[in-house]
Amino acid sequence: MWRKLHLAADSVTHEIICADLSLSGTTDAQALPGLINQTHRKIREVSADGAYDACYCHDALLRKKTSTMNVTMRWRISV
Repeated sequence: MWRKLHLAADSVTHEIICADLSLSGTTDAQALPGLINQTHRKIREVSADGAYDACYCHDALLRKKTSTMNVTMRWRISV
């Protein structure tokens, strides 16, 4: 069994603002809510690939009052 390290980084400073280690069966979208709940920073925008385009990702971002989620080929968070 392997593990996956999920990271969220500030898109301007490239500082890692939160990290989460999951089991191999956890999808990227399943890891996102727990990942962003680790920070108390205001998240202005999230850029992610299509793996994150799931209802529970959008719901988690709405709870964090994130204004937009851009589905792209790269994953980055602006704080």
